Amino acid sequence: MTSLAAPMLEEVIVTGQKRSESTQDTPVAITGMTSDSLEKFGFASANDISAQVPNMQVSGPFGEVQPIFAIRGVSMSDYSSNQASPIGVYSDESYMGAVYTHGMNFFDVERLEVLRGPQGTLYGKNTTGGAINIITKTPMLDDGLHVNAKLGAGNYDSRVGDLGIEGTLIDETLAARIAYSFSRNSGYTENRSGGPNLSSIDFQALRLTLNWQISDNLNNVLKITHGQNDSLANASRNEPRGNLNGGDGLLGVGGIVTGSLAQGDDSSGYIDNTGYSASSKNLGHHEVEDNFTGPLVVNSDMLVNKLEFVGENHTFTSISSISISDYAQQQNTDGSPEGLLEIRWSVDTEAFSQDLRISSNYDGMFNFIGGVYYAVEKMDMHNEYAIYATPPDVRVAITYPGATGFYPYLLDYGQLDQKMITDKTSYAAYTQLRFDISANFGIDFGIRYTVDEIDLSYLNISREGYDGSPRGTYVPGNTTQNDEPFVPLNLAGNAGIVELDVFLENLLSGQVTLEDLLATGQVGYTHGPYTTDSSKPLSAKEQEFTGKLGFDYRFSDDFMM
Repeated sequence: MTSLAAPMLEEVIVTGQKRSESTQDTPVAITGMTSDSLEKFGFASANDISAQVPNMQVSGPFGEVQPIFAIRGVSMSDYSSNQASPIGVYSDESYMGAVYTHGMNFFDVERLEVLRGPQGTLYGKNTTGGAINIITKTPMLDDGLHVNAKLGAGNYDSRVGDLGIEGTLIDETLAARIAYSFSRNSGYTENRSGGPNLSSIDFQALRLTLNWQISDNLNNVLKITHGQNDSLANASRNEPRGNLNGGDGLLGVGGIVTGSLAQGDDSSGYIDNTGYSASSKNLGHHEVEDNFTGPLVVNSDMLVNKLEFVGENHTFTSISSISISDYAQQQNTDGSPEGLLEIRWSVDTEAFSQDLRISSNYDGMFNFIGGVYYAVEKMDMHNEYAIYATPPDVRVAITYPGATGFYPYLLDYGQLDQKMITDKTSYAAYTQLRFDISANFGIDFGIRYTVDEIDLSYLNISREGYDGSPRGTYVPGNTTQNDEPFVPLNLAGNAGIVELDVFLENLLSGQVTLEDLLATGQVGYTHGPYTTDSSKPLSAKEQEFTGKLGFDYRFSDDFMM
């Protein structure tokens, strides 16, 4: 094969290191895909990323709007809406903290970047596994009128479409783009108990982008995105673990307790705690008997403004972001027509972030990036857990002998009503230095200092009857026993915090050595959220130094290590 006929590797320009570079010149494990590549791959949602990125998996237990990312085995272990993913997701350089919005901006994409491994220096917290950059399309100035449209149809009454229109509004000054995307289907899981199919999709989103060239050196890009999802949630699978082997004398009595077993023993030897067994119902892989699963509703509004001044040797960049989103899901967690565990999740999130940075473009061996970052987030969560609306089957005495003493208590347990409000504030300063020792050998050194504050301003976990009547509270000090805030007198303080000026003084005086830093340093961290298991501290403050030291050597044009 001659050199003229040899295939050429497409050069992809990425901004994974906060500056424009070819993927071939970026000394990190990064996969970059352009819009043309994404089109060829048939990219339609976040769930399609892992097919083109090594060491990455994507799952969607809560539908396409809330993908769960895993990079190099690092992922979430708790999928609650108030948890943070260790894979940071960024839309046009703005951090998307609410995990239920991670799938809302994957449309009209110009470029997609996946960075594998800890990215704590330039990206900050919640990137211990890696980071995903979604770069959406920006209209070009004086480039004429462009229209792109795509429609598709498939099984399960599937319909998808994308539309984009862009053009120049003011010559050499202002260009605009409007993009719309939708995806719908009727659901692929049949509910044998009646009603519409579950696991459906009903998503649509709209984005307005304005590209304003203020002067020769100053540019401003504003992007406003609205997305909404109103699908029916994925169905849960009922896989009972209660083994009835050896209990022949009692088989069938469950019919007098739960309606599902009125015909006697049809459990195939295994039941859940209500006596139901999906394995005995001759259900197909995409069939369920479901009495509760309902809508999965997500609304997301996001504004990102990028102001950039490009000088001869320096670039000054400001990234401002505001996001408002809400999430509600009704899930039949037990996967049966009985009332073992039925959950309503809901959360409202408001967030603001500001990133200011400067990067150099020197001709010599040295370049740098430095910046400061500020972010606030307020999350208002309300969950309801209905437990044992169907009384336990008496055969639980066989499958779980230790549960016999709890039987009277579970007959009228009711539901848990959980409410909490968390306020998160984050400050950071960071820098990364690049030394090109030779044409083939380079060194990166980076450090980031972060202060995180998390306040639990409201917490209550009440027990209620199935009709909503109060049964008491699980929060000490709540004397009303129903939905009242709990603020103890001994609010946790900030003991043990070492301020930055004290740390620097200790470092310069030799009290803190390089060995101390290396022994306790981190390449990244994930902030600790509040859950029902960790609700005692109502205020927490954490300071982190994250660092990076990297060496790279280019052996050839195609291989760098």
